[in-house]
Amino acid sequence: REVYASYGGLQMMLRGDPSHCVKFAVDQNLYLLIRKA
Repeated sequence: REVYASYGGLQMMLRGDPSHCVKFAVDQNLYLLIRKA
C-alpha cells in the first residue's frame, strides 16, 4: 500500500505493509523527522 504526503509542494510517497498504513487518514497531520547521518 502507498501513502502520498505533500510538504509545501514537495510530494513524498510512503510504501509499506498495509497493516501499518491503515493508521493514516485523509487530511491528517503528519510529521517528518530526518536525522543527519
